[in-house]
Amino acid sequence: MSFEDNFLRQVDFSRSHARRDDERAIRSRIELPPLIKTAHNRLKREVFSNQSYSIQAPEFSSIYGKENIIADMQKIATYRKQWEQQSSQEKNSKVLAEVLEGMILVNARENGWFGDSVTMKTSLFDDVFNKTDMFTEWHENTEGSRVLAMAVDITYGKTALSKKLQDIKTEIDSDRLGTIRYFKDTRGDFMGTRNNIPRTVIGISPEHTLAIASLWMKGDSDALQTHTTQRVLIEEMYVQTKAMADYAHFHNHKNATRAYEDALASIEKLRQQKESISIADQEPDTIAAELITQTKAIFG
Repeated sequence: MSFEDNFLRQVDFSRSHARRDDERAIRSRIELPPLIKTAHNRLKREVFSNQSYSIQAPEFSSIYGKENIIADMQKIATYRKQWEQQSSQEKNSKVLAEVLEGMILVNARENGWFGDSVTMKTSLFDDVFNKTDMFTEWHENTEGSRVLAMAVDITYGKTALSKKLQDIKTEIDSDRLGTIRYFKDTRGDFMGTRNNIPRTVIGISPEHTLAIASLWMKGDSDALQTHTTQRVLIEEMYVQTKAMADYAHFHNHKNATRAYEDALASIEKLRQQKESISIADQEPDTIAAELITQTKAIFG
């Protein structure tokens, strides 16, 4: 049985437990575990404000001009004021998502979750307005770099996942893919706007996020280097890039086809590199299973 088949087999199991888990899930989002709060504070100090992990818009003053940077930051300030009006559940869901972002970012960079690629957190502007939480970049000797943008989701409901995937489908249908305004090549060769970037949605459950955060807070690099979550995330990216490339090709969207086929080639190599990591003992993950199901439903 393939990795993908295994996930699909878990869908019914996951859904059969969904109602029972709803109350516990909601409680966990309203009352964040202390470890999640501690991990979030540490990520803000050590990772999200660190230029080696996270792109900072003021670095681009020479590209866009100081006034334009300030204008973008004012848009972010307005968004933050609106965010402050959100419910406790929405705010804590965002904290959980940011912890997952941090765990993916740190482990991609420090524990090789995505092989020899380089993963960066996007600027606040691209996070909010270009629907991209982070991106992974692979360098090719003859072709420059390949970039895959990622939006991170940690919600239980399938509506949010479906909307994000539908947004990607709309981009493919227009044959104009995503944009990262504040893009910095990880080799330092380019700074500015990068266009036609394929996008995917990745995520795992809050329970699995908590488990990873616990290992990170303990400094258990050995466990993190071989953790099954990296296989889960890679499979999510593989299923999506393949389905999106096939969809774009079928509808003759040439730019999208080329972008997603390039991303798929990199993911396929990564998938082969990580196939020795077993998921036999991995508990079913509701979000991972739903992502694969939604991808198949939307892209065929």
